[in-house]
Amino acid sequence: MADPATTAHASLHELEIALHHIFASKCLAIAGFCILIYDHLLTFPQEVELVWKQQRSWVSILFVLNRYITPLVLMVDIYDKGGLANFLPQSFCVNWYFAESAWNLVAFGLIHALVALRVRCNCFQASM
Repeated sequence: MADPATTAHASLHELEIALHHIFASKCLAIAGFCILIYDHLLTFPQEVELVWKQQRSWVSILFVLNRYITPLVLMVDIYDKGGLANFLPQSFCVNWYFAESAWNLVAFGLIHALVALRVRCNCFQASM
């Protein structure tokens, strides 16, 4: 039979490690979001020339959806899971969980579709 003091010490150590991982995860989420916004700011002039001043196409629409909805989703995610939102009702949290999951699937598909179109364009020297 294990000593209760040893068991309690081991449990507290595991809890300490878990809390450290949660803190690191929050820090990485904020750092990643800041890098994303910085990248958006750096590439905005090229975006204006290559997307906004050109004729609308379904490729440009996919690009804009991915570029601007993703940061909004990440903002709510950081607010919600970052420990800032203590007053949100459970119904919002449940609905947000499913909406965020759905957007992650859609964004994943959008990114892959855009990369596939870019590969096609490079391979066949076609303009999009």
